[in-house]
Amino acid sequence: MSDDSVVLWSRSVLLPVALAIIAAEGGSHGYRIKQLMEQSGFQRPVDGALYPMLRTAEAEGLLESSWQKGERKPDRLVCRITPAGMRRLTAERDKWATFAKDVDLILQSGTSAGPPADGPGRSA
Repeated sequence: MSDDSVVLWSRSVLLPVALAIIAAEGGSHGYRIKQLMEQSGFQRPVDGALYPMLRTAEAEGLLESSWQKGERKPDRLVCRITPAGMRRLTAERDKWATFAKDVDLILQSGTSAGPPADGPGRSA
């Protein structure tokens, strides 16, 4: 696997998870997002991929950020999801639901061929 495919896979997995966390929390800072991801089973790849992904998501208009003054703590950059980010989160959830259905069909059938292109879990 090339480094590019690792980055693409990381972003395709991390972006919807991070957006979901930020939406659920009503806004969150990077360290909190990282903590919640690790509690959900994500490990070390999050360290190097999370912050660049958040900056890219902000540049794409999916997030907005502002500095929050910390009492007896360093200031924190807090991310909030935008309406465009909520639309993207909805689309990503739909993609993951389709993916999960397809994997379930493969596991139930005991084959690695997967469902037909026009089968369940696929939209025309």
